[in-house]
Amino acid sequence: MGSVPRGVKSLSRAIVGGMVTVVMLLTVPPGWSSTEGNPPQAGVSIPQGLSASEKELFRKIFGGAGDWAPEGTPIADSGFRPYPNGFSFLNFGSSLYLNQRFLGQPEPLARNGKPVSPINMDSRDMRLVFGDGVCVTGEKLNPKGPCELTESALAIVELSQEWSKVGRCYGFVTVAAGLFNGIISPAALRTGEVNAMTTLSSPTQRALSRTVISQYFSAKGTKQTSMAELIRTLRESLSSGRTPYSLLIFGQPGGHAVLPYAVLDRGNALFDIAIYDPNFPQQARALRVNVDANTWNYESPALPGNNSSLSWSSAGGPSSAIWLGDVASGLTKQECPFCRLSINDTRVAFTPLLRENANAFQSIKLLHPDGRPLDPSLYEILPIADQANEELVSPPAIRVQSGIDFVVTLNGSNVLVPQALTMTVIRPGEIRRVDLEDLAPQVRSHIRIGAQLGVAQVISEPVKRVRIIQTLELNPSSYRFASEVIPRRGSVNVTLRVDPNRKRAVLRNGSQDTQKVTLRLRSRTAEGDSNFVVRGISLPPGAKFVARFANWVGPTGRPTVWLNDGEAKEKLIVRVPKQSVTAE
Repeated sequence: MGSVPRGVKSLSRAIVGGMVTVVMLLTVPPGWSSTEGNPPQAGVSIPQGLSASEKELFRKIFGGAGDWAPEGTPIADSGFRPYPNGFSFLNFGSSLYLNQRFLGQPEPLARNGKPVSPINMDSRDMRLVFGDGVCVTGEKLNPKGPCELTESALAIVELSQEWSKVGRCYGFVTVAAGLFNGIISPAALRTGEVNAMTTLSSPTQRALSRTVISQYFSAKGTKQTSMAELIRTLRESLSSGRTPYSLLIFGQPGGHAVLPYAVLDRGNALFDIAIYDPNFPQQARALRVNVDANTWNYESPALPGNNSSLSWSSAGGPSSAIWLGDVASGLTKQECPFCRLSINDTRVAFTPLLRENANAFQSIKLLHPDGRPLDPSLYEILPIADQANEELVSPPAIRVQSGIDFVVTLNGSNVLVPQALTMTVIRPGEIRRVDLEDLAPQVRSHIRIGAQLGVAQVISEPVKRVRIIQTLELNPSSYRFASEVIPRRGSVNVTLRVDPNRKRAVLRNGSQDTQKVTLRLRSRTAEGDSNFVVRGISLPPGAKFVARFANWVGPTGRPTVWLNDGEAKEKLIVRVPKQSVTAE
């Protein structure tokens, strides 16, 4: 494999535990030269054994930036450079194939070999991001050790795997800036050098994943910007020798994060913003701005894993925008909206869309329960930037003000290729999740989220299978109520309501057809957990399951599950047999 140039040594050896600022790295801005945008001295040689197409892709990724190299007179320069201050390896999603083939990181990969999987978040990472509220109540915690995660925290870990499939560019630029600014010590990522790691170490992968999660929960200092404000802000901040902002660019290709480190004046209100793009690890590239016209554009010749070019610009349609991202807020401990003591608002997030379905989010609407459009002042759209491949795109997240009942409607008319989609609603002390197994052009879905009552209602047709899952954090127990509904005629109208005061969960069939239902119930505490399942029970129209859990705490006690035929109010006619299981 080709050699990867080693970077300059850190001026600090201080170790940080997680995301705490401990030391400032002193940087001396290198002089600007006409070779900016070209590979570093000696470059990265093409590894032996690559196919012709792999060699071509390698040249595009590690060659010079060409017409997109920064040009002009420097008017602000932090001293950061993609080499030696950026990461040597490539932005990645669900596979480390290119990093292994091209760079031997984290280990070499033979042709036709099976790549290793990226490392996902664990309980230590969740504690670093959100604090100890992610751990079940009563557990004796080691300050830096693992813990038993609550059901809500486990749901976020599952989501992180899905969110990371699109890429980790936000993590790349945030962690690289954190290293350069002294917020993170190289020693914390198992490297003695500021230059991007010589290996994709486990601590490095975990740090990247943590910041991917932070993007969904941190909006501090992140805002859309005009070009005049952008140049003014960067000119003031980069002159300090630090890189406090990321740039989040959005458009038809999706969302992407890059790190601005210098501003160059080209005359006539034209500026080049020199950026580190983790899709092209060692190239100095330029995002071009026209302040008078308030326009911008950026083009990349290839994405890792694909030979096509992508272009972002202010002329790219209504989704086109540039946001300034605050680096420090992505590296600090986040507020935990799903913990027991947390901020009181609602977050709505979606799993990635296939690129062919990138416009499907335009069909998602927020309504009042009576069908009126939800006032835009009651919610905020938060775009997500993590572009690493052309197969997937990240839909925006939504933040809704506290105390608001709302309905999410999804019209499948913009879905070109059937796919699964998960919508997750994150609320204080709970998470509600809806899985649509087969989102297709003909699908019409209405998902109601109650703020005052723990309600998640799904009305969808046609559909093969729907899952509704709700977690609930009640000291000392953490609960998970999961229902899987298979309609007989392709139409679903089902409501899951969890009442923490009455200690009961109710699943009701509101459709005109009998539904086949499986329930899975779990309770976790520091002393252990227990699982119960009710498999494949027919639920007639109007009927409902009632699960009572007042006497069920972790491994002690048992939930009771009843079937109400729907004919008489609260007449519980059948006690449903359930099976205790060790795990599922």
